[in-house]
Amino acid sequence: MGKRIAVYILFALTTGYLFVMYDTSVLSVALVLEFLYPLASAIYLHLVCRSLTAELGSLPETGEKNRKMRIGLWIRNKSLVWNGKYELLLQIGLQGKTRQAKKRVSGMAEAHSNQETFFYFTSSYCGRVEISLKKMKVYDLPGFFYRTIPLAEKKTIGILPNIHWKLSAKEDRFMVKEYGFPLGCTVLLWLDLSKENQSSTELDQMLERAACLSFTLVLEKCIHMAAWFDEKNERVIKRKIDSEEAVYEFIYHMLDMEPYGSRDIMKVYYEHAFWGDHFSSIVVIDGAGKIRVNGEEQDVLLL
Repeated sequence: MGKRIAVYILFALTTGYLFVMYDTSVLSVALVLEFLYPLASAIYLHLVCRSLTAELGSLPETGEKNRKMRIGLWIRNKSLVWNGKYELLLQIGLQGKTRQAKKRVSGMAEAHSNQETFFYFTSSYCGRVEISLKKMKVYDLPGFFYRTIPLAEKKTIGILPNIHWKLSAKEDRFMVKEYGFPLGCTVLLWLDLSKENQSSTELDQMLERAACLSFTLVLEKCIHMAAWFDEKNERVIKRKIDSEEAVYEFIYHMLDMEPYGSRDIMKVYYEHAFWGDHFSSIVVIDGAGKIRVNGEEQDVLLL
C-alpha cells in the first residue's frame, strides 16, 4: 500500500507542476479529480467493506496424495448498489507445521450476490492439511487503493496415501494360526512416531508405508493389529484390522497421530499395553519411515 500511495503522490505532484507551468482547464480538472480521488476511494471502500464477507465452503473429509482437490469459497456482498473487487489470501500446509504455502484468489462480487468460487491445490504429503483463510483485500473501482480485512477461519482435510505398494515378504512369513493371539491378531504393526526424527517428508513415508503394509496384509487374509502411543492422553491406541473398511478407518485415525516426546514413557505404556500378548511378527515403522521386523531393520516394501 505504501508504494501505491507514493505513486499517487508522484502523479499528483506531476499534475500540479504541469498546471503551474501551463495553466490549462484540462489540467485544472485533472488536478481537482486527483485530489478528490482519495476521499471518494475511502468512502467507497468503507461502504463495500461493511457489505463484503468471505468464508471457506464445505471441505471433503479426506483427499488423496498428489491428487488435485477443489476447495470452495463463498463470497457474499450485501450491498444493493456497489460491486466489490477482492483478493483473498489463503495458507495451506500440514497441521502444526510452520511452513505454509500461500494461495491467492481474486474476483468481482456483484451487488447483492452470494456466489461460490473455487481454487485447486495438490498436497505432496499425507496427514492433516490445514487450510486457513487469512485476509481479504477489497479494492476501489480503479483497483488502485485497497483496504485489508483480517480473517481467521481454518479447516482441515485428511490427505490419504495412494495405496499402490506391494509386500515383498513371502506369505508364510505372516500367515500363521490365529489361535492364542490377542484379538485373533497374528501381526502387530507398531507406529513409532517420535519427535526425535520427524519431519514432513519422513511422516509422509511413515503413513504411506503403514497404510500400504496394512492393506497388503488384509489382501493376504492376515488379521493384524495397528497401535501407537498417544502421549497427550497417556494411552496406547489399538486397532484391529481385518477388512479393507478397517484399513481405511485406520488410515483416517492415523492422520490424527502426534509425535511423542519421551521414549522412556512410551516404553512403559507399550509394555503395559501388550503385557502377556504374543505375536508371530512385530513390525515397527518409525518416524523416519524405516521398518524393523522382529527387531531387524529391513526394506519389506517395493514400488
